[in-house]
Formats: sequence, C-alpha cells, structure tokens
Amino acid sequence: MTTANPTTTANPTTTANPTTTTTEPPTTTASTDPDSSTTEDPDTDSTGGCPPGTLDCPCDIGSVCEGKLLCEAGVCVAEPRCARPEGEPNDDEASAVMLPGTTCGDDALEAAGGFDGAETDWFVYRATDALVCFSEPSVEVTAAVDVGTCVFVSCLSGSPMVFCQGGSDAADSPDGLPGCCDEGGVDLSFNCTFGSPTADLFVQLTAVEEACTPYEFTYSY
Repeated sequence: MTTANPTTTANPTTTANPTTTTTEPPTTTASTDPDSSTTEDPDTDSTGGCPPGTLDCPCDIGSVCEGKLLCEAGVCVAEPRCARPEGEPNDDEASAVMLPGTTCGDDALEAAGGFDGAETDWFVYRATDALVCFSEPSVEVTAAVDVGTCVFVSCLSGSPMVFCQGGSDAADSPDGLPGCCDEGGVDLSFNCTFGSPTADLFVQLTAVEEACTPYEFTYSY
C-alpha cells in the first residue's frame, strides 16, 4: 500500500518559542521629557559661555549691554578709555617722562598730561644752577579736579637738603628722595652737600577722582 509513513509527521518541538519575540522593550522609546532636550541655551552656547550684554561679552548678536556698559567693537565695556598722552604709562619714578630742562632764573616752562581715573603721573626735569641765582623751584598745576602735587630732589653731586615753602609738607618719594607736597602746586628750595645746587627734580601728580581729566602745569627753577 502507499499509505504515508506516520514517522514523517512534523515534530511539534519546532514550534516557535514565544520568548524569541523581537518586540522592542518600551525603554528604548525616545524620551519626550523637555528637561532632557539637547536644545542649546541661546544665552550662552553660541557665545562660548559668555552671556551677551554683560561685561566683556558680545553685544553684536541682537543683545543690549546691561546697565551703564557700552558696546564697542562688538563687546560690552565699562567705558571708553581716556585719551593717553604721549609718555604714558608714567606711574612711577622709573617711568617718569623726561621734560626739557631749565636753568635758575629762566621763565617757567609748560607741560601737559591726563589722568585715566584715580592714578599718579610722574615727570622729571633737570634744574641747573646759575652763577647768580635768587629763584626757587616751583610747580603749579591747572586742572578741573584737585591734584596732589609733589616735587622730589635728586642732586647730581652729593645729597639734597630740601626746604619746603608756602605751606607745603616735607615728604619722601617711594624711592626715598626728599621733597615737598601740597595741593595744586609746590614751592621749595634746596642745596646739595657737594658742588652747586643742580638736580633732577621729580614731579609727582596724583588724582583721586575716577574720571578722565586733562591737566597742564608749569615748572621752573
């Protein structure tokens, strides 16, 4: 007979195992939580972490500088710098601006400068003795603010002996030179322990107000 052999019946053990399903677990679904968003913060990311409109940060991307800050060249700054006269910075004796020298009895010479806020400016001039000399060194300052004025003496020969005039007060410079200080101007006299009274006179001008302030001064021997 041609009856089919029952041993060829499909083995039930080949039925698909339900544990092999490929359904994705729900934990792989993309999150819609707004807190996990990767959207860039417009206040910082595009400016390298520098918030637009704040000090030293950009102001050319539609932002406005905060408070009294000003936008200059695309950056918020506190205020424009003061005009810097020739010779700046001259904030100590070592960097004092050299002025033309003068001789005892000559007419007063003029000079000018400017303060960049509360600061000190230094100048120096050679004061040369004359055969007959009856005048004394003097510095007079003209400015819109009070200017502390000092003159210190460095003799070319010997040590200086300084005598303050007109109510000015005796003082020493940061480098130890003797001199006199007053407000707006100084008058003094001096001698040197050796030779004639010829010296380099260091002029120290100091402003205490945070403002751009030009000034002029005369100096003489």
